[in-house]
Amino acid sequence: MKFFRLAHIIPLIIILIASVYYLGGTRVKQEDHRNWPGREELFERLFRERRMLFVYGASRPEFAARYQAFAENYKNRSRRFSVTIKSDRETTSEDLKNNAVYLVGTPASNHWLRKLSALLPVKFENGHFELFGKAYRDSSDVISLFYPNPENPQLPLQVLSSNREEEVLAFELFRQSSDYRIVRRGNCIALGSFAQEEGRRWAFDSANHHDFAAETKLAKETAHFRFHTHGFTPPAETLDQLASTCEQNYQRLTAFFGNAAALPAIDYHLYSTLEEKGLITSNTQLAHCDLPRREVHVMLSDWISGTQAAHESDLLLRLQLGAPKHLVLETGLRIYFSENWRKRGYAFWASRLFLSGNLPALADLLDNQMLQNESDLVMEPLAATLVAFLLEDWGREKFLQNYAHWSPAPQEAAMLETAWHKFLSAMAQEQRAAIAAARKEFPKATSFQNVFCHAHEGYHIHYG
Repeated sequence: MKFFRLAHIIPLIIILIASVYYLGGTRVKQEDHRNWPGREELFERLFRERRMLFVYGASRPEFAARYQAFAENYKNRSRRFSVTIKSDRETTSEDLKNNAVYLVGTPASNHWLRKLSALLPVKFENGHFELFGKAYRDSSDVISLFYPNPENPQLPLQVLSSNREEEVLAFELFRQSSDYRIVRRGNCIALGSFAQEEGRRWAFDSANHHDFAAETKLAKETAHFRFHTHGFTPPAETLDQLASTCEQNYQRLTAFFGNAAALPAIDYHLYSTLEEKGLITSNTQLAHCDLPRREVHVMLSDWISGTQAAHESDLLLRLQLGAPKHLVLETGLRIYFSENWRKRGYAFWASRLFLSGNLPALADLLDNQMLQNESDLVMEPLAATLVAFLLEDWGREKFLQNYAHWSPAPQEAAMLETAWHKFLSAMAQEQRAAIAAARKEFPKATSFQNVFCHAHEGYHIHYG
């Protein structure tokens, strides 16, 4: 009887000991995890050793060559590091232990993502991934992660993965702006940094977590626009005025086109700060148009707004007329139909540039790179005057016919520049009274002024 009882008790004792060992081991692992080197230490080591192992996914042969090309592109663009490239098939545990590592691919193409998943905050499931208990199931979802290397926590690990191989391969590699970042259809929907306090390192930190998707709402719909707000609620009258202006611009442009094709509704995204816009879209301009996704992204606040540049017109022009050989026609047409550009209108500002002798050469306006690199405050109003001149000289029908393929030969460009200057001179005469009035309105200092310029500095936008 005693033997029977002992035979039953011994397995229970073994299970209990194993459980204590396992739980104790887990606790030790957690304590070790919390005492891993901090973010700054990892970065310091990375920049001191200046080498990285790029491990791309080759377990799906149909994508292996494209991933290798992706890795080569990364290596060619890396000026700070010596990059060694290996496929996941030829990479060993020793390789991971001895290097700062960049893992790229999906769990299906890069088996190291499957192997390390249990030791990472991101969990890869069938067809989706999870972070902090939230599932990301959209086929376009991409995650970028910076974390201690589970094989050697003294070195960093970076991960770039997605629910689809194509999304990883199409992704623009960018400077890591946080410890983790999730992008859906080109826009960031979640971003944050892990805790770095002693005893909590690399734990979830709610104070530094941004769930942009949860803060986005559809605020208003009109016949041709859907207005989305990101983390703020503009006054109803402001939103109504913006919607009215956008619809008026839409009507003016479609009337100009003539028989315009029906277009799907345009998604118009509004942000209260440049930082918020930059974190979500990776673009800190006041406004921009995402042509492939048919979206407009604009900052809107009490003191400055990107709505006056009418970037929704870029989308309408591209969809209806295609891309012109000289982008000055597209830019100029957008501003030409934007009645409140910079509040006073393009003719006012172009006239001031003309009268002050700050007129760039026509060749600069016709140079697409020059047009995009120079100040919008100079190029946009002058582009609008060129369009106004051509519409007056050619008429609407010829302008539309010439729009896509027109490119003047040197002799035509010289004659055009002379005629354009005459057009500008006449326009400037009409604006002289308004310019004089604006000078009188400009505030004048009554005493000596002390000035301090505070520049926004910081690689991570919100840490500036």
